[in-house]
Amino acid sequence: MALVTVRPTAAKIAIANVIAAHTNCPTEGVAKVLTWGADEHLLLALTAAWWLWSRSQSHDRRKIADHFLVTTLVASGLPHLLKTVFDQRRPDRLTASGHRRGIPLSGKPLDAFPSGPAVHVGALASAASCLPRRIRTSVRFPHLRAFRLPSLMAW
Repeated sequence: MALVTVRPTAAKIAIANVIAAHTNCPTEGVAKVLTWGADEHLLLALTAAWWLWSRSQSHDRRKIADHFLVTTLVASGLPHLLKTVFDQRRPDRLTASGHRRGIPLSGKPLDAFPSGPAVHVGALASAASCLPRRIRTSVRFPHLRAFRLPSLMAW
């Protein structure tokens, strides 16, 4: 049991109900695949590979890769640390409509806050600010748009 219990807001419960009412197994499958883009293990592996590759690159590229690696490590550990302090029941645990239609329960029942994928995507979008402008724009904004809804759906 965590130190602080955070109750789901009425808005979060309403969103969970709307998503459950309009989601089916194929939609859930697509969301599951898209959510892999914010999975901490995948992001850590990709960032570590990029960091290793950057060791033979210019000082500027190594510096950017260092920043991304540290950001990814912190963003991966922070949700786990905060979940030891905060409990929040997942809003999908408060509705049965989606589960009756074959949608599985998400994660551990009291691990809704903070959302790991939201922390990961937010941290990496912030870290992208150190990329050159033309790369930064192409990386930051499509990534945020692609994972906003699936992260909410998994939440």
